[in-house]
Amino acid sequence: MKTKSVRLLSLLLLIAMLVASLLACGEPAEEPAPETPELVDYVSELKLDMNSSTLKQTVTVKQHIDGDTTHFYLPHGTNTELWPDNVLKARYNGVNTPESTGSIEEWGKAASDFTESKIATAKEILIESDDDQWNFDGNGRTIVWVWYKPTADSDWRNLNLEILQNGLGMGYGEQGIYGTTCVAAIAQATTAKLGKFSGPDPNYPREALPVDLKELRTNVTSYLNKKVSFV
Repeated sequence: MKTKSVRLLSLLLLIAMLVASLLACGEPAEEPAPETPELVDYVSELKLDMNSSTLKQTVTVKQHIDGDTTHFYLPHGTNTELWPDNVLKARYNGVNTPESTGSIEEWGKAASDFTESKIATAKEILIESDDDQWNFDGNGRTIVWVWYKPTADSDWRNLNLEILQNGLGMGYGEQGIYGTTCVAAIAQATTAKLGKFSGPDPNYPREALPVDLKELRTNVTSYLNKKVSFV
């Protein structure tokens, strides 16, 4: 009787060991996916200080040029010594977007379209100098920070910073009074792989389209912002 009990206990122990072994060989538990860090909206955090020593001027759009250049109308009679024709050619401070005029670079059209979409629908636009005077680049353009209101009752948004935050440009020059925020926005866009930091531009033509002069003259709009080679 004692022998049977020992055998039974041994059998039960063996079964328990087999069950434990089978459980140990099961599918490994899935590790939770790493959390995606929440993006900081630097544009919403940056506020326009109307009481600062920088110069400020409301403007209206004359002509969109590209991602970092816009021509604005000034109110009639505004500092005619600097802008005799009341037109201010603005170079966006702290921002360098890919080319989209003349030579076409990857993400250039995307940056240009982004800037145009903001200023075309803005209810109000204001330009700001970087210090207590208006500054110019070597091409006679005024270097400015561009602020706009998407709606009549919304806060001012800094378009220079918004371009960088969306990964559509790089820093340019010393970047001035908002430089620290601009650098942070570029770093975030790089890490999050936004815009030009995401990889190749899906809308950028990889191969030049063969075309003769007659075809180009006849259907010029079909080849805007596209690479062409003459045959």
